[in-house]
Amino acid sequence: MTVKRMIYRIFVRLLEKLMMFHSFKNCRSINLSIEKLDSSNEHCDIVTIAFNNIDTIERQIEMMKQNMQGDYTYIVADNSSDKTARKKIKKLCLNNSVAYISLPKNRLSIISGSYSHGASLNWIYYHVIKKRQPCYFGFVDHDLFPIKTISIKQKLEQQPIYGTLGQDTQYWYLWAGLCFYRYAFVKDLKMDFLPAKPQGVYLDTGGGNWYPIYSKMNRADLLFECQRIENMGEEENEINWFENTLHCIGDYWIHMVSASNWSEISPEKLEQKELMIKKKIAKKVFL
Repeated sequence: MTVKRMIYRIFVRLLEKLMMFHSFKNCRSINLSIEKLDSSNEHCDIVTIAFNNIDTIERQIEMMKQNMQGDYTYIVADNSSDKTARKKIKKLCLNNSVAYISLPKNRLSIISGSYSHGASLNWIYYHVIKKRQPCYFGFVDHDLFPIKTISIKQKLEQQPIYGTLGQDTQYWYLWAGLCFYRYAFVKDLKMDFLPAKPQGVYLDTGGGNWYPIYSKMNRADLLFECQRIENMGEEENEINWFENTLHCIGDYWIHMVSASNWSEISPEKLEQKELMIKKKIAKKVFL
C-alpha cells in the first residue's frame, strides 16, 4: 500500500469513527429492540438503508409483507440527507409497525455515496446485528423488491452466504444491495462493508469483506443469484444505464437502480421506470 493510499484509508476510518461513536441509544428508533435473541432462534434480520425516497420504502414494505417468508424482522435504517424525508419515512414505518432507526450523521458522504452506504452498513452490523445475534441477517437496497415468495432461511441452509456478485473477478464480493449471511459463520470475523482496493482492483460497497470472508472461500463451491439488465428505451439510449434499465436478479428480485436519483436522471425517466416496475410486480415474472 502506498503512503498516499495509507493516509487516505486513515482519513476514511477517522470519518467512520465519528459515526460509529454514536450508539443505538443515541438514535431515534421505533419497533426495535437490540436485546440478544434466544440462542436457538432461526430469525432473520433484513435491513434496508433508506435514502431520501419514501416511495421506494413504501413499496418495499408492501412487497416484503407479501413475499418474504419465515421468521424475520424488516428494519429500515434511515441514512437520508433530507430531514423532511426522514420524518416522512419514520412516520411511514410507525404506521406500518416496521422497525426504524434514524442513523447518525454520516460524514463519509463527502467522499462518495458508496462510502456513505458502507459506513451505514457497518454501523448497523456492529450496533444492531452484533447485539441481537439473529441466526441470519443481511442487507437489501431500498429500491430492491421481492416479486415472488422467498425464504432467506432456505437459501442460507444451503450455503453460509446468499446474494449476487458485485464483481465477477479474482477479487469477488457480494453486492451490498443483496447480501445475506449466517451469523454463526461471520460472528468472529471483522466485517467491513466499506469499498476496498485489493491489489489496485476497486471493489464497491461491501468489497471490504473480501479480506475477512470471501478471500477465504472457494467461489466455485457457491451459488449466486444471476443478474440480467432489461432496457426500457430505444437502442440508441442504452448508453445511459441508470436512465434506461431495470436490474433483474434471479427469479425473485427487481432493482429499480438509482431510485434516490444520485445519478440525476430526468423526472420523465423516473416516471417511466416507475411504470415499468409496477408492470413487473403485477406480472410477478421477468420476460
